Amino acid sequence: MKFFLLLLVGAVGLLSASAQDLPRVIETVSPAVFKITTYDASGNELALGTGFFIDSNGTALTNYHVLKGAAEVSIKTNNYKTYLVNNVISWSSERDLVKFTVKNELNETFPYLKLSDAKAKAGEQIFLIGNPLGLDMSVSDGIVSCVREDDLYGETIQVTAPISQGNSGSPLMNMQGEVYGVVTYFLQSGQNLNFAVSIRNPNAMQLVNHLTFPPSDSNGSSKGNAASVPPANDTDASDGRYYSGSDVKFCSALDADQQPDEPIRTMYAGDGGELYVFVSNAKPLATSELLVDVFRRKGNSYCEFVETKRLNVVPTWYDTHFRCNFYKAGDYRVSVYNADEKWINTGYVTVKRVR
Repeated sequence: MKFFLLLLVGAVGLLSASAQDLPRVIETVSPAVFKITTYDASGNELALGTGFFIDSNGTALTNYHVLKGAAEVSIKTNNYKTYLVNNVISWSSERDLVKFTVKNELNETFPYLKLSDAKAKAGEQIFLIGNPLGLDMSVSDGIVSCVREDDLYGETIQVTAPISQGNSGSPLMNMQGEVYGVVTYFLQSGQNLNFAVSIRNPNAMQLVNHLTFPPSDSNGSSKGNAASVPPANDTDASDGRYYSGSDVKFCSALDADQQPDEPIRTMYAGDGGELYVFVSNAKPLATSELLVDVFRRKGNSYCEFVETKRLNVVPTWYDTHFRCNFYKAGDYRVSVYNADEKWINTGYVTVKRVR
């Protein structure tokens, strides 16, 4: 009996060490995971899902069924930036995978996830990040129950990590943050029987190389995919498209037309630190109030709260501005929402002190 208890203590110690590492790994990999919103030809929202970058140029993976029936697709990263999908590189309806790129007008370098060459092992700890029911960047963990060969999907990874609609396309990762598979479906007839399609599937995806999406009448799994969550479950999804032409800029002065005079990304300040924040949209702002959250960067994330502002505006305005004080040197994130707390856009500015 004593020997059995010692084994238990040892096992718990190992699990605790892995659990302590998980927050660090999540912080590292989260920027490469994003929410997907799809739209029909009339601009109506169809569904929400998840995807992730696999290289620094903006190439990404998700499930084939996530994009099914779409006329347009946008993504939102964990730092609230939005991008349109501009090309579908390849897909496989059988393996339920699609590879695509996003429009990268500023030639940004994207964070991305490493695809593992190893095969997942039963009992191995894993985790995933996704958007279940539209709840952004939700993490769940568990173990690999079994690695199986499926007649339809090929190699699949059965896991105990909980998934819900909206998790389709989520990366299934090991404790080093390497991707084993893409979360795809669950068995509705059982409990906690969740599956990811392995990225080790040997079949090549069909080359598409065109901005086209899977048709709505394409074959899908009857096992219960996790994509078709109505966007209404995500509180900022509907206005995310309405404010797709929005911008948040910073400047030290306004011109005669009350427009930004030489917008800046870096401010050199003395004892002060006041800037104009300029908010604009391609359509009327359609709100009577703006909510503004200001955070300062601390370490690898913008987690130091600075202030929240509430500003009265006229719904028919296309833009507005206000003053904001940045008393400390550092990197700042300013996020703007409408009165219903629908996200409009986010701006970033760096403040450097000079004497």
